Amino acid sequence: MFKPRDYQLDIANRGVKILRELNLLYLAMQVRTGKTFTALMTAHTYGAKKVLFLTVKKAIGGIEGDIEIFGKLDVEVLSMESAHKATGDYDLIILDEAHGIGAFPKPSKRANTIREIAFGLPIIYLSGTPNPESLSQLFHQFWISSSSPWCNYSNFYKWAKEYVKVKQRMFNGRTMNDYSNGIKDKIQPVIDRYFITFTQAQANFKCEVNEHILKVRMSDKLMQTVKDLQEDKVIFGGEHTILADTPVKLMTKVHQLCSGTIITEEGNTLLFDDTKVNYIKEYFSGKKLAIFYKYKGEYEMLKKAFPETLTQSIENFNINEKSHIALQIKAGSTGINLSQADAQVFLNIDFSSRDYIQARARQQTQDRESCDVYFIFSERGIEEKIYKILQKKESFTSKYFLKAQCITF
Repeated sequence: MFKPRDYQLDIANRGVKILRELNLLYLAMQVRTGKTFTALMTAHTYGAKKVLFLTVKKAIGGIEGDIEIFGKLDVEVLSMESAHKATGDYDLIILDEAHGIGAFPKPSKRANTIREIAFGLPIIYLSGTPNPESLSQLFHQFWISSSSPWCNYSNFYKWAKEYVKVKQRMFNGRTMNDYSNGIKDKIQPVIDRYFITFTQAQANFKCEVNEHILKVRMSDKLMQTVKDLQEDKVIFGGEHTILADTPVKLMTKVHQLCSGTIITEEGNTLLFDDTKVNYIKEYFSGKKLAIFYKYKGEYEMLKKAFPETLTQSIENFNINEKSHIALQIKAGSTGINLSQADAQVFLNIDFSSRDYIQARARQQTQDRESCDVYFIFSERGIEEKIYKILQKKESFTSKYFLKAQCITF
């Protein structure tokens, strides 16, 4: 019989008190500390009968396993992409990876959909990184609820007049307002009473994430293509055109090329250089690997390199039916347990600091002493520059790209 940890019982009991008083509870529990089970225990203790659990698609299998422990608690699990299919008469919403609806200054389509379902209901928010890049990401998370501490503000812009230091910045040659600088001294006192924060250290995690950088030399042809693109902003090649006429496009195209693929103006994906994939195959021979990729072409190269052993199913990976799992970084960074992997390998790296923080922790468990995460970077490429910005808990943007000399010849 499953026995909850003492801290999960304590958080659930404290959480019920907050939920009954404020109608909202935010469990800001770091990755791998058991926030899903803790949320379900809170819902059970609260006395909920019919619960809607919204999460990312990859996490659904693991959540259904936790639900079985609670027997009579009726929980419907849907991915956030399928939230519009929710039709039940719910008395509680659990919103997993809640930071995913924190876009600003306008609410995302996902936030609008969830608001229609959740408005008027008690909500338990879950996230290890509630506002990974900006405190402004909290407004629309609470905006979906009728009990938001900021319900007197009808939209983000009105809220920002009091809670954000608005600056003007240049984006693609245009002057625009930057709303990312939320005022902590004003926001934090408002939200503190809704939050229960819990860290891996508090859970006595001893598992250290050891990060390793491995550099490979890409083909001379690829590196010359990157140089030409930086200088000319366009490359014509028969049936294919590579266009990088804005800073964002140039950043994206260089990023793709440095890991061996490119998406053309015609919408075709070209597999340009498989050096990284072949390096992974040789260097980690005999290892059970979780391989993270960013672009579709990178997955195509992985399928060619591991035709018999590669899967995208966490279930097949965990039962050892397949020894390699390929996960797109954004989709695979949350809600899955990769503790059975010998190592995590990043074929490429994403621009998002949130995805970096979340994805690197997928192997961690309370009982594991250490786990290894490997980043495969091209020599003279853009990836290491992205990595250094992510380590500062900032996302890599075109602002940083324009400051960087991505390829040094």
